[in-house]
Amino acid sequence: MAELQGLDDAANEGGLDIDRHEVEIGPVISELASEIGSLLATKPIFVRDGIPTVVSREGSLQEMVPLKFCSWVEQYIEFFQVRGEKRARKSLAADTAAKVLVSDAFLERLREIRRVNTLRMPVRRESGGVELLREGYDARTGIYTRPLLEYPADWSLSQAVRHLKAIYRDFPFIGEGGECVQVAAMLAMFSRELLPRYAHVPAFIFNANKSRSGKTLLAKMCCGFASGQINLQALPRTDDKQREMLNTAAIASYPHLLVDNIEGFFNSPDFNAFLTAPTWQGRRMHRQQDFNVEVCTTVCLTGNGFTIGDDIQHRSLVIDLFVDEADPHKRAAALGDRVIENDWIMAEENRANMCAAVWGLVQHWAAEGSPEGGAELAHFKSFSQVVGGIVMAAGWPDPMVRREMETGGNQEQRDFARFLDICIFGLGLEEIAYADILKVVRNFGLFDWVVASDDDPMTEEDFSLEKAGEGSALDAKDRSTFGHIMSRCTGGSDRGLIYHLGKNSVEYLVSMPKARNRRKMYFEKVTPEIRERLAAAR
Repeated sequence: MAELQGLDDAANEGGLDIDRHEVEIGPVISELASEIGSLLATKPIFVRDGIPTVVSREGSLQEMVPLKFCSWVEQYIEFFQVRGEKRARKSLAADTAAKVLVSDAFLERLREIRRVNTLRMPVRRESGGVELLREGYDARTGIYTRPLLEYPADWSLSQAVRHLKAIYRDFPFIGEGGECVQVAAMLAMFSRELLPRYAHVPAFIFNANKSRSGKTLLAKMCCGFASGQINLQALPRTDDKQREMLNTAAIASYPHLLVDNIEGFFNSPDFNAFLTAPTWQGRRMHRQQDFNVEVCTTVCLTGNGFTIGDDIQHRSLVIDLFVDEADPHKRAAALGDRVIENDWIMAEENRANMCAAVWGLVQHWAAEGSPEGGAELAHFKSFSQVVGGIVMAAGWPDPMVRREMETGGNQEQRDFARFLDICIFGLGLEEIAYADILKVVRNFGLFDWVVASDDDPMTEEDFSLEKAGEGSALDAKDRSTFGHIMSRCTGGSDRGLIYHLGKNSVEYLVSMPKARNRRKMYFEKVTPEIRERLAAAR
């Protein structure tokens, strides 16, 4: 029965408790705080990261502040004071409320809350069984469910798959991979409690060759169907502002963060850390107080052919779209009344049907014995097993199979692979000096967001290091950035990295060991002796 605590309280919230308790406002704050905390232990006030928290009518977590607490608490407690022989009803003073709200004697009696669900979502119990969370507070998960949307819970697998495919049919996915990753993204929003508590969830990249492809609509669909809201933001220009964005999402326990229309090159250390951090630490804005909260936010990124760094690539799944029509209005006209817009996504009937479909996929997977997925995304083992298993059990391909972005993507890795192909197979090099690395990079337009390309480059057939010009020197910032790129591409250590190159996937060890000459890069065809050397260096 402990799991069901809070159900009656949720129904009564906003009115006076039928049996309000009387509490004397005495001079000892710890005693008052302890008594208030005991009486509110089963009421809809919780604690998160040491902060007293309530659930708003819209289903978001809000910090309980002293001025609000003074009247809110009177739903459950009637305060009085005794002066001489007189007893008089009295509201808590704001300064007294402030002292109570920060008192350990009060906070330690409240239940911990992790996040709020605005519809009934599935949970996997210790027994392995899968069920929908009930309305109110669930003690085992620390989740409060405030259902603002009802949906059918009896859809069959065929009904669910048919409905989702009908929604997706006009989106220009590249190959069959895009649709299965879209399903995985919807499951990420709906089925997080099927994973262990601190399991990582990858980011989802919605990438297209041009605007008006439907990429943002797909992202909104993933975010909006389960939460009833779309937290869409532009990417802040500075690292500090990006950190503030992530801090806000973590503190408020946002179910999702949708960063729209990213341009150029994107590789944020903060975003990289956020995606694989079980908890997120920082400082609350406008106050001298640190926080450390569980990460409950799924990140979605959209853009037209934007490029990403190696770290974000390995923490993401890609939904790729390609539009053939140069004029987006021609495509819209061809689709006619089948065009999906924001109002369609947020309509309650459509949201309810999408929830019913996704829950139908989960039910089928559970009935089949919860089979695990196929491929495993590094750092996301539980997600790969559970969400990959649900998608594959429904008949789609494995969403965890690595798929490169068709436009944009990890330009750093593509440029370095091209650089290796030129040096090893084109020039027949076994080593190359730093100055010559820059000659190759400039001539072939590689890493052009850091190193300026030559105005009059030679063809690959005509190119030689002897004929190539020196080019202008890099400034300090670009020199540092380029050095970090070369370090990442060679493993960041003396050992180097093994690359599979050419049509026959020949293995080469690529390194820049400081012990030999940190101003040179070495290319060694992998032999048993080299593998023994690498094993001994571990």
